[in-house]
Amino acid sequence: MRRDVFLQRSGNFLAARVNFLKLIFATICFIGLRMRTENKNGALPPVRLSSTVIPAQAGIQVCSPAELSLDTRFRGYDEPSGPSVWRVRAEVFSKEITNTTKCTNDNHRHKIPLFPPLPKGDQGGFERLRMLRVPCNKWIRQGYTATIFGLLLTGCTLGPDYRRPTIQVPDHHRDATTAATAESLADLPWWELFQDPVLQDLTREALNNNYDLRTAVARIEEARAQIGVVRSFLYPQINLNAGGNAQQVSRVSDPPLIGTSRNFQNWIAGFGLAWEFDVFGRIRRESEAATAIYYASEMDRRGVYISLVADVAQAYFNLREFDLELEIARRTVQINDETIQFYQRRLGGGVSNQLEVNQAVANRSRTAATIPELERQIATQENFINYLLGRNPGPIPRGTALTDQYYPPAIPAGLPSALLERRPDVQSAEQLLVAANANVGAAKALFFPTFSLNAVLGSETAQFSNIADKRAAIWAVSGGLVQPLFQGWRIFSNYDATKARFDQALAQYEKAAQNGFREVADALVAIEKFKDVRAELEISVRSLTDAARLSRLRYDTGLANYLEVLVADQQLFDQQLLLARSRGAELNAVVQLYRALGGGWQ
Repeated sequence: MRRDVFLQRSGNFLAARVNFLKLIFATICFIGLRMRTENKNGALPPVRLSSTVIPAQAGIQVCSPAELSLDTRFRGYDEPSGPSVWRVRAEVFSKEITNTTKCTNDNHRHKIPLFPPLPKGDQGGFERLRMLRVPCNKWIRQGYTATIFGLLLTGCTLGPDYRRPTIQVPDHHRDATTAATAESLADLPWWELFQDPVLQDLTREALNNNYDLRTAVARIEEARAQIGVVRSFLYPQINLNAGGNAQQVSRVSDPPLIGTSRNFQNWIAGFGLAWEFDVFGRIRRESEAATAIYYASEMDRRGVYISLVADVAQAYFNLREFDLELEIARRTVQINDETIQFYQRRLGGGVSNQLEVNQAVANRSRTAATIPELERQIATQENFINYLLGRNPGPIPRGTALTDQYYPPAIPAGLPSALLERRPDVQSAEQLLVAANANVGAAKALFFPTFSLNAVLGSETAQFSNIADKRAAIWAVSGGLVQPLFQGWRIFSNYDATKARFDQALAQYEKAAQNGFREVADALVAIEKFKDVRAELEISVRSLTDAARLSRLRYDTGLANYLEVLVADQQLFDQQLLLARSRGAELNAVVQLYRALGGGWQ
């Protein structure tokens, strides 16, 4: 299922816009409340007339400070151009501001315009007259600043928000012997399902020392640290910078050298700040992807945990199966040895013949040949268990016999829908899908501009001893944006690649879910069929045991030849081995179902 995520608007985008509108509304309310409070107090913010120059030749008579009707304070300065120029710095406090003022002195009833025109041909170095500022301009500018910073800090998050894909979930597990209920075999802790005390000790040791589990734990720590690396770009990057340089310039270069010395050196030390504002959510999407990968690594650890518990149990049951087969083989060889001795005595007494003795020896050798192979398999299985336990090869202690191992009376498989929440491999695949979805948003944000702020605070001096002098202090603040225009279609190709990786992750997630349903169905049918095989083999072994006993009685009474005894013994031995293997396979099928259902990590 491929979808074009470029044109979809996400919920984070709308949420960010709502937060931004709330910020604007709060700023407007703050400004209105401030102005209303000042109007109630009967005063306006101070209005400054900075560097107001009133020339005498413009026909303007300047009133003295005591004659102004407004509450005004004047400070006059002597100017090089003479007494005809007043420099007025006024701080006006009034309920109303008019464009003119009147003197209260009858002798000076002239209007002084607050905005006197500049004379043409101004050659006296008069400074330009500055316009009066609106009283609330200061607060409006602060509101604009807060609004802009709110936009930069809140911004939006591009790309689609994750939604779990629809999976075709069956109504019930195939070959389930019980009705589909919420109860599941996976709800049991592993130590309640595997009640052999030796197996429990081996499992605990494996959980403490296994190399794969330790590797999975280390991968979790790596993923957790990677989240911190990605999130660090959301914050200002502050560095301490220091250095120096020395150079000699040419005297004959263009432009020509000014001064007598052509050697220069500078020392600089200070702090640098660089901050990228995540306006379009690229860094936040990358952080979301890193977090999803962390969760996926945690699910992978649980998967290793479950696999380890199941591997130790299956290896132990296989070991006990080989022990049982070896026990059957040795017991059968012992019976064959007794049979050979019996026929050799009969041969010595002239009752039997050499053919019967040779057949008995051949049958004994056929049985004894299985013992070395079983001993090899036992040693190999013990080495494998030691490997799972993280220790060197050696013998493994034995506990309960294979025929006495605990078998659960009921094996509920649970609901198929619960499998998506329980199996770690499905959860890991879904988290990787979440990460791929977030990376699509991060790739989409590359189409939009990036906003950044840079600042420097420090000192620069030609003499290193003056590095702490306040006269050497320097600072600089700059901001800007970068809008990609053309990079050889790199951004478009990167965006297409992220969408393709999303499609891959989606396919892997659906595959993991379907594989989970398949493994559960396989384990259920294996349990049911191995149970039937074991029941039939038990009947066969009982029948062949009785047949072997009767054939010997018939041979002793002269009603049968040795061939009947030989066939009965060989069939009994083979069926006993098959019965031992079916019992081990049945227990392994229960373990496989436990693994397929996602049990064992509690």
